[in-house]
Amino acid sequence: MRSMLAYLVAHSDAMDTADGIRQWWLPLHKQCSREEVQAALNVLVEKKWLITRGRLEESRLYGLNKDCLGEVVRFVSHDPGGKTETVH
Repeated sequence: MRSMLAYLVAHSDAMDTADGIRQWWLPLHKQCSREEVQAALNVLVEKKWLITRGRLEESRLYGLNKDCLGEVVRFVSHDPGGKTETVH
């Protein structure tokens, strides 16, 4: 989730499908299945951090809910190990 959100913080107008997100937004060392990406997207939509466009899951677009940008930045910047990551 952090990788997806970090991408959106850096590219706040980006929108893509679950497959596009999996292919283009995630670092190469973080290979995830389509199901894992979709599950993460569902959580982020439920939190209202992402907005969606389209009805069919396979063609639904996901993007940042800019109303929640501050909350998303805080989440992305927080390292559960107690360190703080810098988001570029």
